[in-house]
Amino acid sequence: MKISFKTVQLGLFGAALSCFSSAQAAPQIQTVTPQSLQSAIKAQKGKVVVVNFWATWCAPCVAELPVLAKLQRQYAKRGVSLILVSADEPTAKAQVAKTLAARGHNKSFLIKGDLVEFFDRFDPKDKGAVGLPRTYIYNRAGKQVKTTESDHTQAEFAAMLKPYL
Repeated sequence: MKISFKTVQLGLFGAALSCFSSAQAAPQIQTVTPQSLQSAIKAQKGKVVVVNFWATWCAPCVAELPVLAKLQRQYAKRGVSLILVSADEPTAKAQVAKTLAARGHNKSFLIKGDLVEFFDRFDPKDKGAVGLPRTYIYNRAGKQVKTTESDHTQAEFAAMLKPYL
């Protein structure tokens, strides 16, 4: 069999095209206000909702993302829904998407506006407190039942969720 330069080019082009078509789509990043986030949480009524605030510049947050991806896969059939909210600047949208994709996630909200103002309006009882990572858990009735400001292991998340499953 005689192989020409053209045959090699076509073969390489086909392989590249095949890799491109099987690549995952970029994660969806959508800006969110405190009100629209509350609406997104309410829309999940009947599920246990885990809302995790994170940022690309927060090392514990980024380290926790694979744990949250595993948590989502493990508990989705049991009615657990994960909502990620990035505290990054809107100009960091590409970095947010890259960080998510590398750690097993396909979507996140991105805070619209000032971080402190966002948290003051989202969680008024914690005015001025902005620690990341921050996780809120809502029971199936839509009531906020837990808030934590720390990164967690898979086992710690499982223990937090157990009473609400």
